[in-house]
Amino acid sequence: MLRRILAAVITVLGLALIGLGVATATIWRPADHLTVTAPAPDAPLTLVLPGVLGLVDENVTLTATAPDDGEIILAFAPANDVMAWVAEADHLEVQGLADWENLATELVTGGEADVPDPRTSELWTDVIEGEGEIALNLTADSSQVIMLAATDGTENAPSLTFTWPLKVTTPYLIPLVSAGSVLALLGLAWFGYQLLVARELRAREEAQEELERQEERQRLETQVFRSDQPMTRRQLREMQRRFRESDPRHAEGGPVASTAGTVGAGVLPGVADPGRFRALRYVPIDESGEIPVVEDELPPPPPMIPEADDPDSGPEPAVLDSAEAQTTDAPARPSWRSLWDIKEDEK
Repeated sequence: MLRRILAAVITVLGLALIGLGVATATIWRPADHLTVTAPAPDAPLTLVLPGVLGLVDENVTLTATAPDDGEIILAFAPANDVMAWVAEADHLEVQGLADWENLATELVTGGEADVPDPRTSELWTDVIEGEGEIALNLTADSSQVIMLAATDGTENAPSLTFTWPLKVTTPYLIPLVSAGSVLALLGLAWFGYQLLVARELRAREEAQEELERQEERQRLETQVFRSDQPMTRRQLREMQRRFRESDPRHAEGGPVASTAGTVGAGVLPGVADPGRFRALRYVPIDESGEIPVVEDELPPPPPMIPEADDPDSGPEPAVLDSAEAQTTDAPARPSWRSLWDIKEDEK
C-alpha cells in the first residue's frame, strides 16, 4: 500500500510540474511589450532627449495626444540647435526610464510660459503635424537628435506614450514539462507494476489456499482408514461436507442416481443395508459432460430348442421339470417387495 501511495505521489508531482511549465508560458508569461506615458506638462514644450527613443528597442511606437483635441506638432532637430531655440522657455525633459512602468522626467522652468509657433522656424529637419492624436512607428538611431512636442506654442504640450516591443523567453517551459513527463510516466509505470504484483500475490494465495483445502480433504477422507482412534460425529459430518463440496456429482445440475441403467429421480429406499441395492449408484461423468447410461449385466436366457418349420413334424421343445429348474445356474432376481423390505405375508 505504501508503494502505491508513493507511486501516486510521484505521478501527481509530475503532472504538477507539467502544469507549472505550461503556466510559465501562458498565464505567467511576461508582457511582450513595454508601454510608458509622459503626461501633458504644465509647459508649452516637451523635449525627448537623445537616446530615449531607443532605450528598450530600436523600434518604438509613439502616440501623442493633445489636450482638448488641439493641434499637435512633432519636430526633429539636432540637440544643440533645439536647446538654443528653446532658450529660457518652460519645458518638460524626458530623460529615460525610472522603472518598467514610469519615465524619468524633469520639468525645467526658465520663466517664459510660451514660445513662438515651432512651424515658423526653419530649424527642424522633419516636422509632423496633426490634430487630437498622432501615432507614429519610429526607428531610433544613435544620432544626437531631440524630438520636440508642442501645440501652437501657447497651450500645454501634448502627452506622449512610448511602446517598445519586448523579446519574451520562456526558459522554464521545456525543463519543467520534460521533468514532469518523466516523473508522471515513472509514477504510472510503478503504479501499474504494483497492481500486477498484487494480482499475482492474490492468485498465489488463492492457489495455496485451494491446495491446503485439497490436502485437508484428502486427510479427512483417509483418516477413517488410517486412524486408530474412532472419528467423532462432528469430524464425520465435516468430512462428508468437504467430500460433497469437492464431488461434482453433488453440484447443481449434476448426475442423479441410476437404477437398472435408467436415470431416475435420485430417491433411494431408506434401509439399513445399502449392499442390497447395488443397482442404485452414482453415474460418473466423462470429459464431454454427458451422463452415460449404464446397463446392468443380466444373466443369459435359458437354452431353448429351436422349433421346426412344420409344427407337425420334428421333435417337440424340451420342457424342464421343477427339480431341474431349481438346479439351474441362473441367479434369482429380487422382487420389488424385497427391495422395500415388504414381507410376502404383508401383501
